[in-house]
Amino acid sequence: MARTATTPAPSPGLRRSAGLTGGAGNRRGDGAAAAVRRRQRTPGIELNCGAGPDIRHVGIAFVHGIGSQQPAETLLDWGGAIIRLLLDIRVGHKAAGDPVIDCQLDPGPSESRYIELQLPATSSGGKTIAEEHWVMTEAWWAQRVRPPSFGQMAEWLGPRGAIRRILLAILPRPRGEHDPRLRPWAVQHHLRRDKHGVEEAAQHGHVAGMADEGDSADEEQPSWSSASMEGRRRIVRRAARSGLEQVARVSAALYLQAISALILVVYGALRSIEKLIPVGPLKDGALTRPIDDFVLNWFGDVYVLLGDPAQAASVRGQLVDALSDLHAVRCDSVVVVAHSGGAIVSYMTLADEANRDLRVDRLITLGEGLNLAWLLTAGDDEKPDLDALERYARLYTDVFAGRPDLTWHDFWGSQDPAPVGVVKFPRLDHPAAEDRATLARIESHAIWNRLSFAEDHGSYWENDEEFVLPLLRLLDERGRAAGHFGGDEVDHERSNRRRRRLSILSLWRQLSFVGPTAAVVVAFGLGSAFVQRAGDAVAAAWSAIPGSNVVSGPLTTLRDLDIARAPLGTVLAETGVWVVAVLIGLFAIFALIAPPERPVPWAVGGRPWVSRLLRLLPWILAGPILAAVVYGAIRFVSGATLDAVGVGRLVLTLVGGIGVLAVLVIAVFGSPWATAGPNRSVIRDGLELAFTMLVMILATFVAIAPFVAIVAFVEVGRTVLGTVTVVAAFQIVARIGGWRWNVWDARERGVARTGARRYPGLRRVVAQGSLLFATSVCLFLAVVLDQDVLLAIAAAGAGLAVLLGVSVDVFDASRQERTTPADTLLRFARAMK
Repeated sequence: MARTATTPAPSPGLRRSAGLTGGAGNRRGDGAAAAVRRRQRTPGIELNCGAGPDIRHVGIAFVHGIGSQQPAETLLDWGGAIIRLLLDIRVGHKAAGDPVIDCQLDPGPSESRYIELQLPATSSGGKTIAEEHWVMTEAWWAQRVRPPSFGQMAEWLGPRGAIRRILLAILPRPRGEHDPRLRPWAVQHHLRRDKHGVEEAAQHGHVAGMADEGDSADEEQPSWSSASMEGRRRIVRRAARSGLEQVARVSAALYLQAISALILVVYGALRSIEKLIPVGPLKDGALTRPIDDFVLNWFGDVYVLLGDPAQAASVRGQLVDALSDLHAVRCDSVVVVAHSGGAIVSYMTLADEANRDLRVDRLITLGEGLNLAWLLTAGDDEKPDLDALERYARLYTDVFAGRPDLTWHDFWGSQDPAPVGVVKFPRLDHPAAEDRATLARIESHAIWNRLSFAEDHGSYWENDEEFVLPLLRLLDERGRAAGHFGGDEVDHERSNRRRRRLSILSLWRQLSFVGPTAAVVVAFGLGSAFVQRAGDAVAAAWSAIPGSNVVSGPLTTLRDLDIARAPLGTVLAETGVWVVAVLIGLFAIFALIAPPERPVPWAVGGRPWVSRLLRLLPWILAGPILAAVVYGAIRFVSGATLDAVGVGRLVLTLVGGIGVLAVLVIAVFGSPWATAGPNRSVIRDGLELAFTMLVMILATFVAIAPFVAIVAFVEVGRTVLGTVTVVAAFQIVARIGGWRWNVWDARERGVARTGARRYPGLRRVVAQGSLLFATSVCLFLAVVLDQDVLLAIAAAGAGLAVLLGVSVDVFDASRQERTTPADTLLRFARAMK
């Protein structure tokens, strides 16, 4: 008998609250149920796959994050990752390879997109485990959101301090705080609340759900009457440290707020230019379109979800419809899988009292944006104020209230800038015991995606070992009983191997960043002319391109004006020279900062020396590079003109004066955000405004100065262009290495998916890595020693690496034989022996 939606169970459809609802009533204890107005809706999914009523169906609703996803894109991308793994599992059970039995990707007006998968019947320990079907659908909302106006975004990001709050949240965490990233493999833990806020419950030997903010009674208390002299010294040192941290944090907050305001001012100026000169590309917004795409399409969606009730309700309605469809086809279990801003949508939908009868058994979030939402609505404090509790009622309603069977699994990447750690669940207005019980129902999965701030947020579905396989285990209750998709011991091995691969990728990226910056600094210290010659070569090649005078012509005209002769032009140009030199030196030093988790996976197993090497390598490189930076700075200062020395003193005086002013203000008045009394509030606002204006003026001056220096001084332009060329050359080698690492990663992920015990050998990886490292060394020496022969050797090495990589891939492809599932199973059985 086919399972069909022609006679579905009563579907709740799309709910809309009558009046001011949203869960706030029950949260405040008045017990009033929200009045619900229902809109009848025809179910959008119809399953006619020939399955009998005894087949268990698991409904999965995908909720994408902020961005410009197309219809079915999320369903195909996320569902595709699941299908690839299920295919391998089916092959292992002698079933047909294709797990897809029904799908609808081009629906009509009243239909929904979905994919239905079959998990075949299997046996484990003499027990037969029945067949199971998964129904995957999506709550697509990307193009149902109208971006806010630029004026609204300017106010939200600038004066309201959204950028400041976001960036402060990404700053390094306190050293004493538990960091789940520093593990040799992925482990999941419940959450608890302690003196550091919300953390994983495995820290300090606490049992999940049994510790809260009151468990710090054994801490040293600042009792001057009973403390010893040594104890007093420790208290003073701790107080001084906290004071310095406050000064640094508040100063950074003010500076970031000023920079965000400056960016918005520059953006406004660019929009004005486009309106004043409506010619060609400028008329189409060529100057501001990239900023529009980033600010309005990304941050704009967060603004809409939090601050536009009508559009937010429309977005939540998409998830309500998807869940209603899954209920209409009588799914036995319903799971919501949400990414980034989709976690905000899912939480607010499930917390809404009007949706309590929409049963959801499991919420799975990856790279959640809830921490960002709570930060932007409640401020920097963990406890939200009354205004936030009322204005954002759904966001501050306990999602577990009225959902006794709901469990929450949260996956977060170690370098993902969206969650920045575990779910920082806010303190709601219920007793501490209920708070502990709530946090104990949230499972935290700290994983490694790419060890990259830029890539971690979007690479969860490329992480088979630590995300996709554990996700399938959460979806398939049969799999947990039958041992499908691995167990703890296998998971640890897979995870550790992945983290070791990522440590190599991280090291390669750092060397690719250290190489060009260090080469430029050392070349300047040794008097090498390679950088300037590289700039001249690029300029000559550019001038040979037809039509290049469109760009170079105005630059030549500006240079002929001799800007450096004017007093203001002299100050700007000389400041620009200092800024360029300082930036190159700072980049060389900044490149030495390594991810703290990189050596960790090598600390276990048979190669602890690799862990020590990875930990010491940045320090080994730091000595020569710092010496080169210092020597280059001395040489640069000794060659400065009198005008340059005077300008340098002026800029240092301004920067130092503003810094001293900030420290004095904080020391006298405390934090600028302290609101004890009306007078302090007035002083706070005045000081914040004055400091913001000063930093904006200085930041504008420093930002413009390098461009003036490039126009005014030919040598500066040559150096900048040559530096960019050297960086580009190293990045070419880095891209080749990244390509080969991806091939290696794909091979090992394939082994993890199939469950084979034997991993491919590493000799080819070592050989290709050694060739690329030698190429980078030759390129470094070519820049430092100004030798064209070494440059030619480096180019030949890069070409040989590409040729070798292609040959290896072709050779591997030619060795792959066409096999049936039975042949594959036999090969796996032999490998198991």
